[in-house]
Amino acid sequence: MVSFKILGSASEAVGETELEIEVNENKPIREILPGEPLKDELYIVLVNGESADLDTPVSGEAKVVILPWTSGG
Repeated sequence: MVSFKILGSASEAVGETELEIEVNENKPIREILPGEPLKDELYIVLVNGESADLDTPVSGEAKVVILPWTSGG
């Protein structure tokens, strides 16, 4: 199962904050997530702790975190 932690505005678009989805063969993250399509430029994506994007293919026991970009000071 691929596990997802989805934070901030990304969770509003997807409709969940945590998901586990069975993925038997590599598929891009954007094809797996339910809900509204996410825009790459608005989110930081990590797969197994490494920088990725919504086109990164995942399967098996991958751990995906999606969070919005933030700025400020």
